[in-house]
Amino acid sequence: MPAVTITEKAAAEIKRFLSEQELPDTTHVRIGVSGGGCSGVQYSFNFDPDTNAEIDDLSEQYGVNVAMNKQFALHLDGTVIDFKDELHERGFVFQNPNVVRSCGCGKASLSKQSGEDKSNKRTSESISTFRGSFFMSWIVGYF
Repeated sequence: MPAVTITEKAAAEIKRFLSEQELPDTTHVRIGVSGGGCSGVQYSFNFDPDTNAEIDDLSEQYGVNVAMNKQFALHLDGTVIDFKDELHERGFVFQNPNVVRSCGCGKASLSKQSGEDKSNKRTSESISTFRGSFFMSWIVGYF
């Protein structure tokens, strides 16, 4: 089972975008984390035509090719990516059970694996989401 899963709704939105942009069928959605953001770590979500099976966790989910560098597995294990299309919210949502602290915008988080917080508490606040303007910045950032 892959460390990160995408929902059927997220996959449909990704496929729509890939089709509109006429990207090759071999394009992968690359999911990861990077240092930064107001809580220490922020999610990355890009398109990548190149993968390496030795360093990447590769999967196909609902017709979408997904790649994640294996080094991010500790931070992202169990993460589910969904897509919200509501009146006040449109974008991809990262639901990460490893998060112990996240910022107000939901774009950055601190996971247990970062070594900064060793608590095992799991509260309703430990679900990190990546909301709102992310979808638009993701599209604009791709070009």
